[in-house]
Amino acid sequence: MPLTVADILNRIESGVEIQTIAPVMRRLLMLKEEHDDSAPLLELISNDPALAVRLLRAANSSGEYDRPVTTIKSAYERLGFQTARSIALTAQFLDDQTQASETDPSFRLQWLWERSLCTAIAAQTFAEHAGLSEIEQYRTLGLLLDIGVFFLMNSLPDQYIPILDRWRIEGGDLVEIEEQVLGVNHLVVGHQLARSWSLGPLFEEGLNVHALPSADNVGLVNRDVLELANVSTAVLFEDRHVTGLERAVRFAAKKFKFERTNYIDILQRVTLLADASAVKMTLEAGPSIPYVSILKSINQELGRAALSYEQMVRELEISMHKAETLALKLEDANRKLKEAANVDPLTKVYNRRFFEEFLAWNFNRSQRYNTTLGCMMIDIDHFKDVNDTYGHLIGDHVLQGVAEALRANLRNTDIVARYGGEEFIVLLPETRPEAVPLTAEKLNREVGKRIYNFKDVELRVTISVGYVAFTPSELPDITSSIDLIRTADQNMYKAKLNGRDRVWPEFHSSENTATSTN
Repeated sequence: MPLTVADILNRIESGVEIQTIAPVMRRLLMLKEEHDDSAPLLELISNDPALAVRLLRAANSSGEYDRPVTTIKSAYERLGFQTARSIALTAQFLDDQTQASETDPSFRLQWLWERSLCTAIAAQTFAEHAGLSEIEQYRTLGLLLDIGVFFLMNSLPDQYIPILDRWRIEGGDLVEIEEQVLGVNHLVVGHQLARSWSLGPLFEEGLNVHALPSADNVGLVNRDVLELANVSTAVLFEDRHVTGLERAVRFAAKKFKFERTNYIDILQRVTLLADASAVKMTLEAGPSIPYVSILKSINQELGRAALSYEQMVRELEISMHKAETLALKLEDANRKLKEAANVDPLTKVYNRRFFEEFLAWNFNRSQRYNTTLGCMMIDIDHFKDVNDTYGHLIGDHVLQGVAEALRANLRNTDIVARYGGEEFIVLLPETRPEAVPLTAEKLNREVGKRIYNFKDVELRVTISVGYVAFTPSELPDITSSIDLIRTADQNMYKAKLNGRDRVWPEFHSSENTATSTN
């Protein structure tokens, strides 16, 4: 049975790692902590995609730290020598003792490893020439640019190695070849890996950068630097050198104003630096220890590291056992307190405080990724008359019914909150611009046709809805979450001034279309 795209993406959640080469593990075993000199270990990890990923994953563990690290050095500093070395020693690697030809798996892995190292050095070099400040970030991004390729080669060797060989020998667009055969490409896989492994927003954006439109450089990553590093590496590692060189020269001239001779000079220096690093990592890795012996040495090293923690772990287990019951009670109490702090007690939708915190996070995300964020201010028409005529108990019943109607007609990812009195506010994160007015019309219609029964009273109410579909590139005057609320609120008052029971700005749609909220 052929693989589906879902099958491939499910592999990401299965715990499959990416591999490194055996010489790296031999060199790693040679490194000991002496006089606090961390440079050799840091250099080794900075030149290897598999070790780099493992370190970044550990340093960015979900819930462990407040802010993500974005370079190998900062990840290393967060974890320390012993932890970093132990994490690196658990990396998978491929036996190279049987290497005989270009058809051997270890040859392909060595080729891909050298290509990634070259891309890392190229990205760092071009970031320097572009005058960017965080050049170490670009070295790390360059090193990990092809982790989707590593992953696919390791997790789906029978299906992916023929694709890799075709690209390596014939050149061309790897993405097109992958999509023809697999239906998904390594950029999508790399982006999903960055998310699944909690590498942080920089890597989520950077590892997907070539899949985005080549427009102005916005966001966290200068995509032109990474693209130039990628096409430059292609010149050196794909067999169609002439075609690749001309493509790289044109790109360098267009995006960086490089003269042909200047660019070729830079490319030669990148090649020399990459070759020197590759030789140092492989040829200086010591004698060619057999695969089984490497595994035995790694197990011994990890065993010694574990012994130093044994007593501490025993003491912690005793303390944790004593605290377990109390912790569970505290957790339950905190959950209830959090719910009470976030939810309006009458309507059971979120309150204003929670909404404003949620809005601030989504507003920043919208600005970062230029996605659309919908916001609606909603007011119940003539609600004072309901209270004056029927009393506050029925008024409260109407508020509860309106809140229920709003919540029932939104996506799970949308947020509705009671903003104050008879006002509600709705947030639609990462939606389509046209979906915002369509959803506003839907809410207006659904609330208006609902009948509110309370004892012997039966009534209907209508709402006025002011909305704004905020996309940073389209509405640059909105620079804060407060501006967004103010704009929606102003539009809600315009809806009231224009007769109530309507949305504003006016939007005309068919009955069928108006049900869409995605």
